[in-house]
Amino acid sequence: MIANLSKLLTVQLSPLFALVSTFLVLFTFLAPVPVFNQSIALVSIVPSSGIFNQNSIRSIYVEPSEENNDLFKRRLPRAAAAAIVARASDDGLKMRFGLLGSCFKHGSEKSQCTTSSLDNPTYDLSPLPATASSRFPSSPSTFSPNSMLACVILTTIFMILISLPSMPKLPAAVGATLEKPIISRLIAWIGVVSWLDGMITTVVLRINFGVAVQRFNEDAANARVALTAEVSNGFTMLWIAFALLVPALICSMFKLHLEAKKA
Repeated sequence: MIANLSKLLTVQLSPLFALVSTFLVLFTFLAPVPVFNQSIALVSIVPSSGIFNQNSIRSIYVEPSEENNDLFKRRLPRAAAAAIVARASDDGLKMRFGLLGSCFKHGSEKSQCTTSSLDNPTYDLSPLPATASSRFPSSPSTFSPNSMLACVILTTIFMILISLPSMPKLPAAVGATLEKPIISRLIAWIGVVSWLDGMITTVVLRINFGVAVQRFNEDAANARVALTAEVSNGFTMLWIAFALLVPALICSMFKLHLEAKKA
């Protein structure tokens, strides 16, 4: 029973986890430019819905205008307040930022994206008021796209190498090569370097974007701009990806430990 569970984890589940991890990192790297421009991003800017209580809309932020000045003077039912918030969220500006560029759209219009670039990615901040975007970065940090690309490549290589032993009808020569200590050591090092590269890049990005989000929200509140920035689902996907890669790394390093004891 224990032997079967061990085989399931080392030969079948860990390569599967590594495969899922590789796709999650790849999808996050490519979003929102050139793909997934409406679903995945590292940072999003969306209409600010505000916080309202059950009987009043006073706490909902609505930019003053001739049409809505009266909203601050009269009470509305909760359902009416929720409808106003939902309508503003659907029709307002939405922006998404990633490693290779940014996208924005107004309401149901088609998304407009910057050209994806690895060497010099830039963000299009033109839809934002200057008073709110003055401290928002115009591009990701210079090393981040290249570092994450290296992580994608190394993770893919690591995933392929640890998946080969579980493939049916694997040629004997290939199997014998994979069993050599130097190859096992190389596979383990590729996995460790890819994990460290990805984690360090993600932590640096999370810190930088976290500061940018905080500054943008402060500037937007001071300028009474009905937009809010938030750290988006791209970081969640990266944390999950690197967590799923850990079992494969442990199996690779444990294999090195057993080979060292045999020697």
